[in-house]
Amino acid sequence: MAVWIAGADLAVEPQLLQRMGATLTTEIRYVPDRTHVTVANFGDSQVILLPATSERVPGRRIVGATVKVKSLDFILHVKLGQTLPVIVKRDAAIASAYVPPELAHGLWLEFWRDTRPRQGK
Repeated sequence: MAVWIAGADLAVEPQLLQRMGATLTTEIRYVPDRTHVTVANFGDSQVILLPATSERVPGRRIVGATVKVKSLDFILHVKLGQTLPVIVKRDAAIASAYVPPELAHGLWLEFWRDTRPRQGK
């Protein structure tokens, strides 16, 4: 659903994403800490632009990915010989579980569930 990109110089990316059809917004998001980000919205998918401080490895600009799920139960109850050390964030609109980069091949992996009431249902 989303890819997270971090870098010191992301001046060109917003223009490129807009030319590709994205609508840009500035938001505060959990990634997994509350951070001011630019979000390029492409309908059901997004590119999230993060500050350089989010880069874990210098020069590696892709720092995370978000997967939309129907339930967080599967990730919150997975056992791999021990409990996965996931970070859980919840508010009125979202519930997310974040797997740290140390366990996800160097990237933050967010499992995201929309908790807003469905319209017309």
